[in-house]
Amino acid sequence: MGTSTEPFYEVKARINVKEKQRIGAAAADMIADGEVVLLDSGSTTFQIARNLKNKRTLTVVTNDLFIASYLSKMPAISVILIGGSIRYGIFSTVGTYAEGMLSQLSVDKVFLGADAVNLDKGVLNSNPDEVPIKRLMINAGREVILVADNSKFYKLGLAFICEISDLDMILTDDQVNKDI
Repeated sequence: MGTSTEPFYEVKARINVKEKQRIGAAAADMIADGEVVLLDSGSTTFQIARNLKNKRTLTVVTNDLFIASYLSKMPAISVILIGGSIRYGIFSTVGTYAEGMLSQLSVDKVFLGADAVNLDKGVLNSNPDEVPIKRLMINAGREVILVADNSKFYKLGLAFICEISDLDMILTDDQVNKDI
């Protein structure tokens, strides 16, 4: 797969399902009642959302239509959907409206997704249109946690998001080399 190739959401959701479920459960355990968290779009962050059902007085900000729809059925969770243009086949919002909204927010924790994580090149994405959104997410968070299964590591992506050192934590599975 090339550095600018991005499979549709349905394809991504079928890759490393068990690993994403474990990452999602571990990430949800890091979220305290009363916090405001931002869930980036993606199949791994959707697994976080699936594990929030027992939380109370939680606010979740997201640019993922599936996450917003899923969490909107839970009365104890307030959902803020980032507006903007919807990416075909990816179901996330991007663009100037999304960027404007994100630039106004401050959250306790950001759970960030990425297409590639490389020790030399940093955190990368295959679609440059998502990069400003992801950078604004990083700026909005008091704590930034990258959630990525082993398929994302040691790869390259077209567009640079941030340095690994810009993250507070990487939450991944046990198939990733301890160097990371």
